[in-house]
Amino acid sequence: MDYITDMIEISALKWLQDTIGQRRVVFRITSPLVQLDAVRRGSGIGMFPTYLAASEPTLRRVLAVEARTNREFWLAIHEELGRVPRMAAVFDFIAEIFAANKFLS
Repeated sequence: MDYITDMIEISALKWLQDTIGQRRVVFRITSPLVQLDAVRRGSGIGMFPTYLAASEPTLRRVLAVEARTNREFWLAIHEELGRVPRMAAVFDFIAEIFAANKFLS
């Protein structure tokens, strides 16, 4: 499973090409959830974030060494909205989730 090459805007999503080079890929889709479903149904292998794969008991790791990729996540809010208590609360909540969850950091 791999992403549609023309749709890749994040270099970390080019993991398959970076790992195996120019090999034949039979299924490309931009949705990691559809990729996960295809792998779950036996269509091939895929690389998924730990938090996503860990929730799928039917999947098994096939690489002896864990493949890693890094992604940058930006959380932004307009300065004026940051002063609105409900918006600040949501912003802080999301930031805390990323800071506390080892699978997301």
